[in-house]
Amino acid sequence: MFFRNKLSADGSHASYGLWRVCVTISGNTTCQKYPPCSTDESFCSKLFASRAFVTIACILSILSAIVLFISLATSDKLRSRLLFAGKLLAWICLIVGILGVAIGIHTFTKTQDARIPWGASSIIGVIAIVVNAVGAAVSLAAK
Repeated sequence: MFFRNKLSADGSHASYGLWRVCVTISGNTTCQKYPPCSTDESFCSKLFASRAFVTIACILSILSAIVLFISLATSDKLRSRLLFAGKLLAWICLIVGILGVAIGIHTFTKTQDARIPWGASSIIGVIAIVVNAVGAAVSLAAK
């Protein structure tokens, strides 16, 4: 997730993400990890929570897809259990993804000194939640 602040008169800007911050000055971009969180504990805890939720959502979505595909090639008794597990994982992934993206967006738009507009990856995060919601709803139709 990246957020970009407004361009200054000299064309410099900064992009803030979940794992690093990038600063562009006169066309030269420098990226680095966030410094240790000793100054703003609230910002850091929200940043780490967002990182964790987004990472868990990615892992759960892959796991859910694998379980649902395996259920297609199994016997009827095992299939019903795998289908239930796949559906459950899909819905948990949706909830975790919503939490991760919401915390990430809130962290950068509400807790910084200056309001930072959404970047492309934040919009992609919201689109991913919509696609995940459709996938979770479709998983309910699997029998």
